Amino acid sequence: LKAGVQRADRFPQETTDLIGQLFILVRKAVAERAQTTYSVAKHLNASFGRFACLLLDVLDRGQLFNLVSKYAQLLDTHRTDATLTEFKFTFLDQLASHRDFIALNAPKIEKDLPTLGKELWRRHFLIALILTEANRTYELVAAHESLTHLAVSCTDFLFAQFRRMQEDSRFSSATASARLASMYFPLVPLLADRVTTLANWPLSTRRRATVCALWVLNHVEADQLTKWWKNETPARHCGVLALLRVALGAFRLVDPQKQTTKRGTKSLSSSRNTNKSGKNQSTPAAKQLIEGFYGQDPLQRKKNRMSTEAGSAGGLRAWARTKDGSGVSRHSGLIRRPSGGAAAMQHIEAKYDKSAGTATHSAMKSGYRAWAQKRTDSVTPMKSSQSSSKLTAIVTNEGDDALIALTDVGLMALDSLARFMTDFSQELLKPGSTYLKPCIGVLCQLAKLRQSTVLLSALLDMLRAVVIDFAEVLFGPGDGATFCSKIVYHTLRYCGSQHAETRGKATALLCILAKTNEKTTGSIARVKLQATIAVSKLVRAGGKGGVSFALLQASLREAARCCTQGSVSSPLLARELSALAERAVQVLKDSQQIAEFRWDPETTADLYYDIARGYIDAPDLRVVWLSNLAKWHESRGHHVEAAYTAIVAAALVARCMLVLDLNAASTVPQDFHTVYRTVDDERLAALLSLGDEVCRSGAFSESGVVNLLRDAINRLAHGHLHEARVECYRLLLPVYETRGNYLAQGICHRNLQQLCQSIGSAQAAGKRERLFANHYRVAFFGKKFGRLDGNVYVYREAAAVRLADFTERLTRQFGSKFELNGGKVPLISNKNDPIDVSTLNPDEPQMQIISIEPYFERGATIADAARRRRRTAYERAFDIDMLSYQTPFTKEADGKAMTEDVSKQWVRRTVLHTSVPLPSLRKRVLVAKRQDIELSPIEVGEETLRGVCLKLMEELYGPDRAAAIDDDDSDDPLAMLSDDDEAQTNVDSKSLQMILQGSLLLQVNAGPIAIVKAFLGDNVSSYDPKLVHQLRKTMCRFVVLLERGVVANARLLA
Repeated sequence: LKAGVQRADRFPQETTDLIGQLFILVRKAVAERAQTTYSVAKHLNASFGRFACLLLDVLDRGQLFNLVSKYAQLLDTHRTDATLTEFKFTFLDQLASHRDFIALNAPKIEKDLPTLGKELWRRHFLIALILTEANRTYELVAAHESLTHLAVSCTDFLFAQFRRMQEDSRFSSATASARLASMYFPLVPLLADRVTTLANWPLSTRRRATVCALWVLNHVEADQLTKWWKNETPARHCGVLALLRVALGAFRLVDPQKQTTKRGTKSLSSSRNTNKSGKNQSTPAAKQLIEGFYGQDPLQRKKNRMSTEAGSAGGLRAWARTKDGSGVSRHSGLIRRPSGGAAAMQHIEAKYDKSAGTATHSAMKSGYRAWAQKRTDSVTPMKSSQSSSKLTAIVTNEGDDALIALTDVGLMALDSLARFMTDFSQELLKPGSTYLKPCIGVLCQLAKLRQSTVLLSALLDMLRAVVIDFAEVLFGPGDGATFCSKIVYHTLRYCGSQHAETRGKATALLCILAKTNEKTTGSIARVKLQATIAVSKLVRAGGKGGVSFALLQASLREAARCCTQGSVSSPLLARELSALAERAVQVLKDSQQIAEFRWDPETTADLYYDIARGYIDAPDLRVVWLSNLAKWHESRGHHVEAAYTAIVAAALVARCMLVLDLNAASTVPQDFHTVYRTVDDERLAALLSLGDEVCRSGAFSESGVVNLLRDAINRLAHGHLHEARVECYRLLLPVYETRGNYLAQGICHRNLQQLCQSIGSAQAAGKRERLFANHYRVAFFGKKFGRLDGNVYVYREAAAVRLADFTERLTRQFGSKFELNGGKVPLISNKNDPIDVSTLNPDEPQMQIISIEPYFERGATIADAARRRRRTAYERAFDIDMLSYQTPFTKEADGKAMTEDVSKQWVRRTVLHTSVPLPSLRKRVLVAKRQDIELSPIEVGEETLRGVCLKLMEELYGPDRAAAIDDDDSDDPLAMLSDDDEAQTNVDSKSLQMILQGSLLLQVNAGPIAIVKAFLGDNVSSYDPKLVHQLRKTMCRFVVLLERGVVANARLLA
């Protein structure tokens, strides 16, 4: 060596051959002993690796490279053997530990980035060997998921190489780092092509692999990377973007309670800068950020967007520009943020604090540029004494370095994304661009994570740049609405942040979104709609992620105020943002009340319905909340209400499709009156102005309508509502007929046949096989009832729920909530007496509960004849909007309510008109109108006889036939009672005898004879002739029915 003999001449050929044989023998020994004496094989392989490393100094390197390559290939004979794979990477690691390993791989500087092929072997043999072995291993793991442990060994080996480079002070300069990144660049496409497999690797392995790839992407020369981008395929580009998302997901913080303030990074949940009064402090900053871009004329604004001095208002090129003018942020090491970063952040935070004074526009711009430059300058190479522990903290997420690790990785991902979007800016602006979706996906992936304010500040800055540079895409047709919705959602999330600077930047971004939308399309329809949806999502999330709804409301109001002042004044924009703020407040109140009133299922359902009704201009959200209401009903066993909710949702979807002329709008049903007659109350003409901004979910399609109707049919089956199911099937049949779906048509017809047979059998049998709902009137009195105080409701309960059961449930429900003595709310009266509210104590909760029955008007006074003709029991139990109860009274001086003299007995019939017909989307509906009708004694007598006739007919002929006879208004009382009518064969003798004993053999109270003597006797001329005629007709029917009842009873007794 001292004589300077060339490497090729240092050893004779025999020695070189012996060394080659030694490589073969050692490989065989390692392979054989790996299965028997593992420790011996491991030690032998490691020692031989160190021996090969020493040979780099003395042996001809071409010969040694050949031997090393063959050794690695021999160890690769059994590719699925984890032990041999581990030994192979241990051997290569020993070889790579040589002090001149990098120099041996970089004989000259190349202009182009290498690829994993012959060119890489020629230029960087050892690195080519390492990456080729890594590629083989990753291919094997992709083909066999059970061999993931091989990927772990390979990735640990690669990560050790990068850590060793970080510890070497010779490679601390930017030039050296770029050289290293160029040599290891094939690792990036290698991982990008297997990003799906990589996502399933163990967490620590994912972190190590992605950190290496990010380091390479951020240190390679910009010109080389740009040229590589242009020569690669779109699939490879998307793979790299997906790799960025995997990296961010691998470094997400798990512990939501952890707060870190080390080295200038502060937790998102930190409240040191929170305004205790709940008022947003971002007014000056937000206003100046907006004016920084929109306070100029269009020509100047365009010039500034392309200028390198655009500052905070500039686009991606300004965001990514650095001191050396390379157009990208450069990292000479895995990032470590010194104390200077904290000082820079405090300087910016002061601009968002009123106590620091109001910053001017120019100061704000320079402040942003100073911060961006400061962030670049603060990226310094790590000291060798800290490198190992620092890298370990990054990949294992241990200790207080967890938040710093995410910040480092996040900033590298943002810088890589900025370089890509800058190079492909023209491609991203094209309609239907392949790259915009994954680019926005990376930003949204980062926005979802709990992160430091340093990283969040950079993210909001880049989002602002994206909004400005790609306004035509975000607010244009196609997928722009989807991208805009994601950006708006995360913007509003951070408008409710506890951190003043974050809140200020997010508020400014919201204003810029709205203003850009207005500049691009002439309105802010898209931002308004997406903000409405975002507020709804945040409310449903319940404040997760540190969102303060009080601060969110304050930020929205501040944004509206910013738009009424200065050079960016826009009254229309201010009004829209103010309306959005008020809607957020209302949705928040309703959502808070949903949580508050979980103990009251009826109030909860009301709140769900009110929220759904509030989204008139957002049908997508309306359908979502209707779905939530249906699920709530289903969880409580209210199947009928859940079914009608699905029907109303289907009608809403169908009408929206018709209004917006969506695909298949002509094939879906539009007339839902046969199922629920109030669905056409929806006013949807305003949707025309929104165009393709709304109704983008899968529910707004033919299949969406069909699925909702199917859900309704299944839920109606639980309530045995066969008639309603028949009508739903009739709505589905035209859809299947239009599409030529004969299989579905056959199923519908078969089900219809079964349903119609069930209904017909029940009608033929004449028995009341199905019991329909009961109805109760409930009045609430007392301040403790809150929104219920003073209101009167009609409750629809199952047939099995009687008055006593319902009263017990309701009084205990409210009594337990109000913690009353006895656990029940006191009842005012179980009688039907009118209540004088002035006599009640408002501090004492009280209720009045009364059983009520459906009411149907009779005679020619009814305008709607179709509603009057209710021939079946089902028709008399559904689509009910009038119910009544009766209160007896007399006009005598003693004031008694009841008397034995039928000629003096009056009745007050109270008719309640509900706000919507029952059944409906809620079990409880508000009484919209009350009507009191006084029945004279003769009318009371006629009603009494009519009621007995109806009971007799139900027993003799069944409920449906009885309803048809009772509904007859002809003058002939026997018109519907021909001699051919015979009593049904399955009459219940006990029920019939009870009716006969109560009407023919009276023991108590006045009977039919007393009614006849009082009103059809000598004083008949003193009564209204029309009433007398009606009484006579009813009496004749009563006599005939009594006769037939007695005959039927005798037949049963025989």
